[in-house]
Amino acid sequence: MEVSKKKLDTYFSIRNSQPEFFLHRDPHSKEVQTVLDTTMIAPFPILSPDGCRIVYHKISSDAETFNPAGLFKTILMISDIRLHEESLFRGDIFVWDLESLSVKHLAKLATPHTKKVLMASQVSHLTTPHTKKSVGWLSL
Repeated sequence: MEVSKKKLDTYFSIRNSQPEFFLHRDPHSKEVQTVLDTTMIAPFPILSPDGCRIVYHKISSDAETFNPAGLFKTILMISDIRLHEESLFRGDIFVWDLESLSVKHLAKLATPHTKKVLMASQVSHLTTPHTKKSVGWLSL
């Protein structure tokens, strides 16, 4: 019981302390629509053998339209939907295709947003040791 209370407290604390990811979450907003137009975020329909969802990500080669905060917000929005819709949530395996990543993309990632989103993704979804299984990087 105490562990659940701590996780719930952490969940709401993160959501309150990082409003850029958890407020104004309109899927029809220009910010989210730009992310969806320039980034592929594709949860696979079939689970891995250990019951995890594989989620493929590919960022557009156009660094000018790359918005890390918008991307992070959109990924967290999709994760929230999946938490409500999927009956069994054993974790995620994120696969990032980095073929089109450039130095300009990396410069935009070198912000406090990246650290914040890593923290938010670990605790905002009441994670267990099984929740975030792994992250894979591809560059073909």
